[in-house]
Amino acid sequence: MIDNKESNDLGMCVLLMLLNNKMFENGMISESMRNKISSEINLDYQKARTVKIW
Repeated sequence: MIDNKESNDLGMCVLLMLLNNKMFENGMISESMRNKISSEINLDYQKARTVKIW
């Protein structure tokens, strides 16, 4: 079952990914920067999930 904290983490991750893609679409960042930011967002989300499990 998903709890409120995990739901908030997932929601924040989705919002950051959407913002990241919107910035790329508007020409504010390059594709390589978008990919790097996406990787960081994903890594942070995975870390948050790992901390919760342990």
